[in-house]
Amino acid sequence: MASSCAVALPAWRVFALALAVQVPCVVVLHVAGVLVYALRRDRRLAPLLWPAAAAIGALPFWLLPLALARAGADAQLGAFVGATAFSFSAFRTIEAALGTTPTAATVSLHAWLLYFTSSIDPVYADGARHTPAAPGALRQRLARVPVRMIALGALCSLLLPHGPSSPLAAALARARAPALVVLWASNVIYSIALWLFLALCFDVGAAPLLAQGVAVGEAFLNPVFAAHSPKEFWGQRWNRQVNALLRRACFKPLASVAGPAAAALLTFGVSALFHEYQFALTFQGGGYRLGRVSAFFGAMASLCLAQTACERVPALRALARALPEPVQIGLNICTLAPFGHWFVLIWVEHGFMDTIARMVPTLSCA
Repeated sequence: MASSCAVALPAWRVFALALAVQVPCVVVLHVAGVLVYALRRDRRLAPLLWPAAAAIGALPFWLLPLALARAGADAQLGAFVGATAFSFSAFRTIEAALGTTPTAATVSLHAWLLYFTSSIDPVYADGARHTPAAPGALRQRLARVPVRMIALGALCSLLLPHGPSSPLAAALARARAPALVVLWASNVIYSIALWLFLALCFDVGAAPLLAQGVAVGEAFLNPVFAAHSPKEFWGQRWNRQVNALLRRACFKPLASVAGPAAAALLTFGVSALFHEYQFALTFQGGGYRLGRVSAFFGAMASLCLAQTACERVPALRALARALPEPVQIGLNICTLAPFGHWFVLIWVEHGFMDTIARMVPTLSCA
């Protein structure tokens, strides 16, 4: 019997709901940004920045259920967008309290609001101004969007029929590969899908800044296929935007008191709390169990600490440097993959991969 295939176009209702959440979030955060700016300029009021950060972080637990009460399954993207916007602004309020805000973001109310409400950090050339966007930067960034959507759609078309598994994992299972190999393959494939999704979100979020002539950085630098170690993966390549927020709001102030090793460990803890917050809001209709993602980040912190310990042994350090680059990258993938399901399966089990699939063109065959 001949098989038939059908193309499902993106469900624009998903985007409409996300936009319906993003617009009021931006309005609320502009008001909050004005208040935070006033607090940080008055030393007598500066202690109020801490409860202000807590209030900004708490607002989505009240606002998002009201905004998305009738949205059904499509509410997840809107909840994710809202949670991200408020969490980023809460982190930037903490930076204001700690004095770690980029200097150029504080030179005027306009510069502050641009920074406080942005989905991705502006790039600052010096202490006084942001870096101007290169000619054509907006066009180039927007040109990535359909490319990422097509790539993500192709991956979702392959992934979704297999549920928490993947075509590669399914093929390995049929070949009677060890169960751990099947699991690791699935973890890698779903990690790539999440990378594409998050990179797509940051590309869209960069557009308003680029349209105003403000340069922005790259949120991801090929983390899966270019990272040579767990520390490079987490510190330099995966979600560099969240990494920058955590560095300013957590790592820098802690490192000055407790040293870099303890600060790095505690920063992983704060990252775990950030993801617990994101998942509690995004999956609040799906019964997310608090603590699941913290186990994952605990494992990642342990790997990075183990790497630091190995780097202190001259023979091991020399051996690592002597390995060919493809071997280093492959070993890093094999090191991280066994733990990936503690992170990616949360997205799968709560239906977020189905939400992602509705955002992009997919192909299904029967």
